[in-house]
Amino acid sequence: MAIDSTFEGSLLKAVRSLDSGLDGLAIDGMEHWPDAQLVSRLRKADDQRLFCIAEVLR
Repeated sequence: MAIDSTFEGSLLKAVRSLDSGLDGLAIDGMEHWPDAQLVSRLRKADDQRLFCIAEVLR
């Protein structure tokens, strides 16, 4: 098992290794969350913060 040579590849490999059934940085339904909810979730350290960051960047 090797680590990818790019940051993107390494990050996605880490997400896949969580055994959450996700292949990328998107959680179903999160794209419909209001901006205020996303920003409030960014302030709280939890297991979905990385996915919130990706959604805010999108």
